Amino acid sequence: MKQKNVKEYVYKDINMLVATKIVAFNFRDNISELSQLNSKWDEPYANDFIVRVEDALNNHLGYDVKKELRDATSALNSIMSEVKTDLSVFKRLVNKFFKGEPAKKNEILNVLGLKQFPKAGVSRTQNGLIKLLFAFKTNLTDPLRQELVSKGIIEELIDKIVANATKLEDINNIQEVLKGTTIEKTNSRKALYNSIYREVSSICIVASAYFKTSKVKQDMFNFNKIARNNYRSTKLGSGDNIAAEGENIIDDASNAANDENTLE
Repeated sequence: MKQKNVKEYVYKDINMLVATKIVAFNFRDNISELSQLNSKWDEPYANDFIVRVEDALNNHLGYDVKKELRDATSALNSIMSEVKTDLSVFKRLVNKFFKGEPAKKNEILNVLGLKQFPKAGVSRTQNGLIKLLFAFKTNLTDPLRQELVSKGIIEELIDKIVANATKLEDINNIQEVLKGTTIEKTNSRKALYNSIYREVSSICIVASAYFKTSKVKQDMFNFNKIARNNYRSTKLGSGDNIAAEGENIIDDASNAANDENTLE
């Protein structure tokens, strides 16, 4: 079984990505010095990192991967409710029009899977109802249909039940496919965020060590502190401007020159 991606950071996704964006801009601003530490670190790389982080923020963070699945489930539940109502009406009509022929009535209900409906637990589940409808559709022969219609059962009702049997099965299949794709999309997003976090963590570790003699610059790569400050600003409703947030963090670093630095 494929292992699910586990989040590798303790922050909320939005706080991790915003903090990463702040670090990414700080990284680009100091690329002339930091490029000496890694042959891959240059301005194109720094710009590309910013683009990838912004893409994660703008195109992945707000995307509802479960919406299609919810829509399919809602459509399925709606049809299930409609089908149960139609089957109840159909059964009442059979009981009424074949009242004088109990053996025939029981045979019809048995062959169409409705003998225990709606009391049977099988009709209360999605798969159970699909199985019942399959029996109804499969065993509804032309002679039986004609007999039912001749007794007074509206043919449109029969046609509706058969059509919804097919529709219910189709939506059920779509739902099952979407369950798999939803998990895949969720895991893909987790993998993307984890990759970004690992990348920014590497940058922060190296840059923080390089700028060990400059508290201000070192704090520009203190991811934990940036994320915490961003979280507090978000709670206060003042974390909308990324550039302003970065400036506030640098100011805080200047005013707290004696604070112990923490790297996570």
